[in-house]
Amino acid sequence: MLPRPLAVVAAIAGLVATSSASSASPPAGAYRYSPRTAAGLTRVTSAGGRHVSVVVADAYSARELFTRNPARQRVLASNTKLFVTAAAAARWGDAVAPTLAAILRPSDNALAERLAARLGHGDRRAGVRAAVRFARAIGVRVRLRDAAGLDPANRTTARQLVRFLLAMRWVSGFRAWERALPVAGHSGTLAHRMRGTAADGRCHAKTGTLFLRTLASTLSGYCTTRSGRAVVFSILVGGMAIEAARVLQDRIVARLAAG
Repeated sequence: MLPRPLAVVAAIAGLVATSSASSASPPAGAYRYSPRTAAGLTRVTSAGGRHVSVVVADAYSARELFTRNPARQRVLASNTKLFVTAAAAARWGDAVAPTLAAILRPSDNALAERLAARLGHGDRRAGVRAAVRFARAIGVRVRLRDAAGLDPANRTTARQLVRFLLAMRWVSGFRAWERALPVAGHSGTLAHRMRGTAADGRCHAKTGTLFLRTLASTLSGYCTTRSGRAVVFSILVGGMAIEAARVLQDRIVARLAAG
């Protein structure tokens, strides 16, 4: 069982407050930035139709700023690695920072599975279950079957993933974990994406791609907008051509970073 430090307990309390306020949240598609940004983001996400789920939340209040299909279960692809590496960060902190970067930036499947085995005291499956328990401890529901993200049974909703990212900000080891994420236009799997946009250098996020038995493309992480607002986002796409999904994700993140 993973330790549950006071920081995690604080995160749980914050998520309870967020959940109690969610009934008053705006309907899917509503937005709370400027009308111009709202119109642009609504237009961009509508191009994905039923294939795309999006949630954007304020990093400090945890209030949802924008949603589209937020509660639909989606395949996580390599966003699965967020949960396994986060559980490791919470357990070992800075001591595991090089491993986190080696997994998250290039999205290394083999290293992710090895980390799961370490979490599970030599048993990879036990390590994956430990990651699920860690997510549950901070109020998030996710289904995981492996650490790499190759199994299409790895699923959650964009809303749950954003809650996970929000809760992680209260967890010991968060800074090392966040620093390990690819940076738009600069590093890892995002080195050549979103260059020259508002997201360039402003957004840290984990990509995900799955071709096996299903098509899934995912992108979830953190941005500091041009206006200085810190936001958390998740974009989970299923059933679209991968390149089209990536173009859509990049346009969405550029829009939200410009707000």
